[in-house]
Amino acid sequence: MRTRKIYFELKNNSFVEIDFGTYSLMMYYSTQIDNQRNKKVFDATLSEWAYRVSYNISEGIYTSDNDIAHFVPADIQEAINFIDSQVIPTLENEFFNSILQKYGGQNNFENTVYYQSTEYLKILSIGGEFYDDNKEVLKYYFIELRNLFQNALNLNMPFETWVD
Repeated sequence: MRTRKIYFELKNNSFVEIDFGTYSLMMYYSTQIDNQRNKKVFDATLSEWAYRVSYNISEGIYTSDNDIAHFVPADIQEAINFIDSQVIPTLENEFFNSILQKYGGQNNFENTVYYQSTEYLKILSIGGEFYDDNKEVLKYYFIELRNLFQNALNLNMPFETWVD
């Protein structure tokens, strides 16, 4: 079975690839830390078109074929700060090595826990995904996202994002 992946690419060769289940688990986990601050992380990982569709904003010139990310520098800086100050330290202090175990396993996570979460996460529509749920792996991917966000800010250039 092929699993979906989410890709992030900045034109200076910064590239991050995450299995979609792992990405969904990351977004859920950080939502449990601070829902409002995580929304900045989540929004920064959406394409501009997906962002507009998700929040019922006019699509303007954007279509589903556009992979350019939603890019608001102040929000991305807040996302970086959140990852550094709260997400990484929380993962480092996590009791469980398997984050899915914290949520009762994959089936419980997909069928119960996740869909009772914040409304904005539901657009990810997970089920039967591959998860690398080790806390060190999640920490690694959060650091990779943070670095991508920082590179985009340094270049003042949005990255591209897509799911395949």
